[in-house]
Amino acid sequence: MINIIKCSLFILFAALLVTAPEHANAAIQIPEKLLGNRLSITVNVVTNFQASQRRITYDYTFNNSITSMQPLEGIALKFDHDIISSSEPLGWGGGKYKNKPFWSWGVVAENALLRPGSKINYLILQSEGLPGIQPYYAQGEIPIPNIDELPEDVSEQEFGVAIDIFHNSTTGTTVAPTSTSIHAAPLEIIDYLIEQTRSARQAGWIQSNGIVNSLIQKLQAARDSYKRRQFQVMQNQLLAFQNHVRAQSKKHISGNAVTILMTGSDVAIQKL
Repeated sequence: MINIIKCSLFILFAALLVTAPEHANAAIQIPEKLLGNRLSITVNVVTNFQASQRRITYDYTFNNSITSMQPLEGIALKFDHDIISSSEPLGWGGGKYKNKPFWSWGVVAENALLRPGSKINYLILQSEGLPGIQPYYAQGEIPIPNIDELPEDVSEQEFGVAIDIFHNSTTGTTVAPTSTSIHAAPLEIIDYLIEQTRSARQAGWIQSNGIVNSLIQKLQAARDSYKRRQFQVMQNQLLAFQNHVRAQSKKHISGNAVTILMTGSDVAIQKL
């Protein structure tokens, strides 16, 4: 049996795929001592569109609230476009969750655990995928280091479910690469922006239907101008869209929603 190293969620993910079924039995109740969902986490990201390098850099910050009841040991977030490169700070490891469209980061040194009331940044991905709303799964520290040290009241099946981040974690939404590429045609990017604007409202990242309607009207006008080959008019309409987003930033539009809408419109403008 593989020895699963304590505090190494990245290695733990790979071990899980070898030692446990592809779909762990969610009906198995996880013992309280193994719960990894006693977290209050926020995941923020800053993006940078690098036109010359034809990619977008995603720079993540994880915040573990002072109200959390355990340290953060690892996190996995969904992505829908290939990851070109990644990096992480000392004490953390990262990689694709095998055969799944998720990127996982986890601590590889016990002193790197993200304790309540602290944050970590410089967890970076690069992709050609435009940013959009994606789910994440955050798992707290599980005190039992490996399957050979299980106490009598914990079964191998319970341990297998406990270390599965999809069954034993705190979940939320953040920003990560979508299937829409920076190489998409301008009209496709406009449609993507309309979809993301509506999704941001559903997620509570935009607080007013009126703001959503106004933003979408600007995007639809830009789409109509492109069809008429009025590219300068379209650029002006996208700039008006961006001005509206900036004006509502951190008032009625969350930082993550601003990231999505500004980056996507920057790419569209760059194509004109």
